[in-house]
Amino acid sequence: MKCYLDHRLSNSDQGDLINRIILAQQCMEGCVTDKKPSAKHLMADWQCLSQISKGELRKLHEKVVERLISQDLVYFAAEFINAGVVKPHQVAVIFAAGTEMNLEQTHKLVGRLSSLSATAIFARIHRIYKVLQPPGMEEQ
Repeated sequence: MKCYLDHRLSNSDQGDLINRIILAQQCMEGCVTDKKPSAKHLMADWQCLSQISKGELRKLHEKVVERLISQDLVYFAAEFINAGVVKPHQVAVIFAAGTEMNLEQTHKLVGRLSSLSATAIFARIHRIYKVLQPPGMEEQ
C-alpha cells in the first residue's frame, strides 16, 4: 500500500521530488517532535545535511540502497527513522536513493535543497497543501 498523501502529490502537477521530500520530512519530523517544521526549520536542516562529508553521505546512501525493500519511500523512511538508522532531516537521502539516484546525483540534490530560501520553501509548502486540500474546501 502506497502512502496516500505521497501518492496523491506524486500524481499532481506539484509532485516533483523536492516537494515529495518536503511533505515527507514535515510528516516525519511532525511525528517525532509533535510540531510541523517551518520553512526556516527545513532550510536549516538541509543546510546541516549539506555540511556532512562526502564519506558520511556515501555511507548513508549505501545503507539506504542495501536495505531498500519497498518503493513506498514514506513507509521506508518511517521504518528507518524508527530504527534509528536515519534522522528525519535525512529523508532527502532516502528519497534520492529510492529513486535510483547515484551518490553524485544525491549530493547535487542535497545541494539544491540547501540552497532553497525560506520563501521558496514556504511557497512550495503552500502549493503542496493546496494540491492535497480535499475537493470543495475553500481556502481560509
